[in-house]
Amino acid sequence: MSKALENFYGTAKNPCAGIMKLHALVLRDSIQTEELIAFLRQRIQIEEIYCKSLCELKSKVLGNNGFANSEKVTSVVFLKYKSEMGTIANGHQLMIERLQAMVPPLEKYLSDCRSSLTPKAESIHNGWKRYEKLLADTLRLESFASKKYSELDEELKCNRDPLEQQRNVIISNRALDVDYFNDLLSELQNHVNCEDIWRILGNLKDCYNGDDLFTYLKLKGWNEIEAREFLNYLVQEGFLKACTGRAIPFSTQIFYQWKRTAMEIQNEPVYKKLKREATRAAFEANKSAKQLESVRTSIDLQMSDYIQLAIPLLLEHVKLVKSTITRCVESEKIPGNVNNYMGNELQIYLETLDPEKEIKSVIDNEKTGIKPIPTFVPKSFPPIPSRRVFGVPLTDSKRIPKIMRKCLSYLEDTFAKTPSAHLDVWNDLRKFPPEIIVAVLKQYLLELPVSLCSDELYEPLKILYLSKTDDSRSRLNSLRNMIATLPTCHFQTLTFLANYLNSLIINLDPNDIKITNLSNSLGSYILRPKVENNLTILDKHPQRLVKDLILHCHELVVSDTTPCNSPESSEDESASTRVIFLDEDNCSLRSFITKKTGYSLTIDGESCKSINE
Repeated sequence: MSKALENFYGTAKNPCAGIMKLHALVLRDSIQTEELIAFLRQRIQIEEIYCKSLCELKSKVLGNNGFANSEKVTSVVFLKYKSEMGTIANGHQLMIERLQAMVPPLEKYLSDCRSSLTPKAESIHNGWKRYEKLLADTLRLESFASKKYSELDEELKCNRDPLEQQRNVIISNRALDVDYFNDLLSELQNHVNCEDIWRILGNLKDCYNGDDLFTYLKLKGWNEIEAREFLNYLVQEGFLKACTGRAIPFSTQIFYQWKRTAMEIQNEPVYKKLKREATRAAFEANKSAKQLESVRTSIDLQMSDYIQLAIPLLLEHVKLVKSTITRCVESEKIPGNVNNYMGNELQIYLETLDPEKEIKSVIDNEKTGIKPIPTFVPKSFPPIPSRRVFGVPLTDSKRIPKIMRKCLSYLEDTFAKTPSAHLDVWNDLRKFPPEIIVAVLKQYLLELPVSLCSDELYEPLKILYLSKTDDSRSRLNSLRNMIATLPTCHFQTLTFLANYLNSLIINLDPNDIKITNLSNSLGSYILRPKVENNLTILDKHPQRLVKDLILHCHELVVSDTTPCNSPESSEDESASTRVIFLDEDNCSLRSFITKKTGYSLTIDGESCKSINE
């Protein structure tokens, strides 16, 4: 099941490709089930006609001048054979009953496919269309907000500040100037939860609960009288409109929509107007981004549910077909319709049909990719330096990404041995089960723009594993040389991860199935091609690479990487070393990387072991 979950998502261009492929397989199985049901019903109909004819033949009255009035041996034999038609008819009747018992399970399977999978597939397809539309809208809104903030920056540089006609809004004992009033309106629009309300005449979008607005003002330090008077003012002046169309004065029991988002004043400075427009544009962009992420999460959950339902149904279909044909052959033997050769031949085919292997073959041959819909990271307004974690190249970080250090540290020791030293890790992660942390790590590796082992090594590694599959020592030496050419951040992160994976299997036999399963699970996350297609999906060398990294970690990667639980190394560290072994020259090539000199190479005359400086 976990293998199916990882291989039936999709590609970067179409994350729903796996679901569409799975649904096509389900539809194919449904058609086959319909054909099998139709075949059984037709077979039953034929047997019923034959059985009825046999009964009529047994009951047929003979003439007085024939076998009926003769006492010869021939008459006795014929009458005996005629009476056996009833016995034969009973055999066919039993066969009919057995064939009829095969139909309900097939009909139930067909009903399950139609009731559970077809609506989910349609929902995923419609959700993906909605996601694409929302994504385009969100990008457009973000572009508009960026434009407004650029205009605001230009206006602030001009330092224009014309004479402004001030106006105050008197609420109880408070006198609110226009800037504070507009800022408060913006807070109410941005921070109070809104929702869509469904009515008979149509749905109302972006509705705010009166009680939520009232509560927010109280949290801002307004007393009940001031808060109610302020909200009454907004209703009377047309800033808020009741969804019922007639709620004056303000009531906490009904919903409202914003009709005016700010107070306009004469001779207002341009920069203030631009600031208000930019803030509003940023709010709309962020709201659209939240809706987009909500739709993405919903689709992702539906895809996971679909896969978990579809794979068992595909397996059940194979089992049903096998059991149905087996029972058909056994039923045919009742009246003796199947000769021994035909029965034995069918039995051989049925015995070789293994449902589990059949589904495994389907997963291996029909898999589409491991990429779910990527998480959308909204822009920050006003623009600030990016704090993104996912989808950021490893080259943007100086050493090992902090998220990997934290997650692997947590997995290595669920309870901190020195709580004070790792308090930040446990505060963030201890509330999550290990499965979630593993999923976060895999998602992080999956969303790297360039895979951990670099897409430039994808084809060379493929050739390596095709040409040196049997020669272990030669393969490892070549693999070590290739890994040593990785960029520093990729090399250090790969070393860090490989050391951790090696620690997991240190007490296992190298041929243990758990190591193979772990390699198969992580292969596509550590090594991916630049462009994924139907051919690269079937490649096995990423899994073999991970297995070599796990089993031969200390031979393949040598670095000054700190262990999981050690403090983060200094960001000012100037150099790291690694070794490239050259078999043909019987020497080692040490690559020395510094921030000042870049990448330089020195050759040592003698063969040396792993260097760690």
